Amino acid sequence: MITWEQKKELVKAINNKNYKEIEKFVDQYIEVFDCQSWDILACMPLIQDNYSKGFLNKVKSHYKKAYENGLLDNLSMRHAIRLSFAFSDTEV
Repeated sequence: MITWEQKKELVKAINNKNYKEIEKFVDQYIEVFDCQSWDILACMPLIQDNYSKGFLNKVKSHYKKAYENGLLDNLSMRHAIRLSFAFSDTEV
C-alpha cells in the first residue's frame, strides 16, 4: 500500500498536469495501489493523447486485475466509469 505522502505526490503531478511524472509515479507504485490510489488516478485527465500507449495498456492491465481481486469494490461509480471509458480504446 502507498502512504498518504506518496499519494500527495500523485495529486501534485495531476494538478500540475505533469504527465511524465504521473507515468513515472504509476510505473513505480501501481503494484501496491489501493482503492484510494485508483480513486485519485480516476480524477486525472485520462486523455489518451497525453500518455504513451504502453503506459495506458499497463494501467489497464492492472485495473483489470484490481477489479477481479475485489480491490475496486469501494471505488465510486463515477470513477469506475471514467477509468473504464479511458481504457476502452487501449489494448490488453
